[in-house]
Order: sequence, then structure tokens, then C-alpha cells
Amino acid sequence: MSETKIPNDRPDRRIVAAVLAAIALTVAVVAVIAGVGSGSPAPTASSGATQPPVAIADQVVADGRAVPRRTAELAAEVPATVATVPVELGQQVAAGTTLVTMETDAIDIELAGATAAAEAATARSEQAAASVKQAAEQVAVAEATVAQAQAALATARDRNVGEDEAAAARNAARAQVRAARAGLAVAQAGAKAADADARRAATAVDSLEETKSGYTLTAPFAGTVASVEATVGQQVSPGQVLVRIADITAWEFETSDLDESGIARIAVGDPATVTLDGIPGVEIPASVTHIGAFGESRQGGIVYRVVVTPTGEVPDGVRWNMTATIAIEGGE
Repeated sequence: MSETKIPNDRPDRRIVAAVLAAIALTVAVVAVIAGVGSGSPAPTASSGATQPPVAIADQVVADGRAVPRRTAELAAEVPATVATVPVELGQQVAAGTTLVTMETDAIDIELAGATAAAEAATARSEQAAASVKQAAEQVAVAEATVAQAQAALATARDRNVGEDEAAAARNAARAQVRAARAGLAVAQAGAKAADADARRAATAVDSLEETKSGYTLTAPFAGTVASVEATVGQQVSPGQVLVRIADITAWEFETSDLDESGIARIAVGDPATVTLDGIPGVEIPASVTHIGAFGESRQGGIVYRVVVTPTGEVPDGVRWNMTATIAIEGGE
């Protein structure tokens, strides 16, 4: 007896499952593509109702750097050799502290010669002044002699006795006055020249002493030694920076990266936020305190210097010239 097969109208369950899986995969791929194209993830059942967009303040963002509010770069004033460097990097120093000294042998010799010359010129000036005084006294004596001779001549005329002799004495006294006055004029001219020589010599000494002071660099204010570029025995040139000092108790952040469109959207007093590359995760509140009035040409554009001052706490670890991002909440 043969077996009769009954046709089965239902497809195999394995085939159905495969088809359903393919459909589900296609839907998922379409959803992912749609999400990427729109720039936002597809909504999920847990996201709830659609939220209205949040208004974000119009910000002007620029790269900047941290700068102590008070700094000094101390450079050599003369060509010289470094003699001592009595400070170290990071050292706290008081105003007037010696930071770098340079050898002064050559200028010491020159200064000694100028000092000796000034002392000699001063002595000559004092001697010339004494000569003037003596000449003036001689004039006074001669003038007194003339007065006496004139009185004697008047007496002789009254008595009509010895008039010629008295007149000759008077004339001789007058000649002495003229000679004394001439001597005084010569003494005064000599004193004037000697005084000028003394003043020139003293000026030369002052100039050399001022130059010698440039062989020693001192701290202009209390602060921290931020960099030391000098080593003992180093040959330095005028204008070469040897040490930097900074007052790190107060900071500013500055940028020279704002172009014309950015500078037009900000004003002094605008709030700002500063973040530091070296101290991630910390935002420093600040305020715009300076906007440059002069634009500098850079890479084909015009940029302006802007300074923001912290209005909140600045974290420890900030260093001079640390890179920063400055976001200013400017207007439209």
C-alpha cells in the first residue's frame, strides 16, 4: 500500500526566520544611515517627548597664553662675561636682589683712571678759586691805596706842599688797581676753565659708574625667577635677555588671534571663560579688560590684542606662556 503525501502550503520555518532576520537587518542599516546623515542619533523610546532647542550664547573663541600681570625681562646692557648667577629657577626674590653679575675688570681700570683725573681737576678748580679770592683781595688793597693817595693829594694841594709827589703816588696807586683788576680777570677766567674741566671729569666718572651698574642685574620688584638664561663664563651681548622675573600672584590671559570680525563682536567688560591646555577640566571665569586699538598684519589678515583678567580663582600650576583657549561671550 503506497503512502499518499499531503501538500504543505506553509513554508519551512527556517526559511521564514531567515527572511525576517534579513528584513530586520535592512531596517537597522537604514536607521543608522539616516542618523548619520542628519547629524543626530535616532530617537529612542526612552528619550521621551522632543525638547525645545537650548539657546547658546554667541562666543568668540581664540587661542591665547597665560601672562603674569607684572613681569620683567632683564638683559645685558654691555658686552661682558657672566661672573656669577646667585639665583635659581623658581626662587622667590625681594626687590633689589642681585640676579646676575658680570666681570668688571676692564671698566674698573677705566673708572680708576677717570676718578683720578676728576680728583686732579677738582684740585685745580679749588686752587683756581683760591687764586680768584687772592686776586680780589689784591684789588681791594690797591683800591684802598688809591683812596689814601687821593686823600694825600688833596691835603698837599690844600697846603700847597708836595703836590707833585702826592699826584705821582696817586697815579702809581691807580696803576696798581688796574694791574690788580687785570690779574683778577685772568684768575677768574682760569677758575672758570678749571671748573668746567672738573665738571667734565666728574661727568665722565658718573657715566662710567652708570655703565658699571649695568654689569649687575637686580630684581626690580619682588617675584619669582621665571627663567635663567645666563651661565658663569658666558659671553653676552647688549640686549641679550639673561633672566626673567614675574609676580605670579596675579595673572592675565592675552590673545593676539582675534581678527576684524571677532573684535567687532566684543567689548570691555564682556564675560569670558579661560581653559588651559596644561590643566584640563578647569574653567577660569574672566572678563575682558583690554582691547587693542591697533591691528597688526599677520598672514594676510589683521589681528588685535585682547586681554582678559580672571574674576575667579586661578588654579595652582599656571605658568608664564601656558597655552590657553579664551571664549568671550560677545554680542551679535
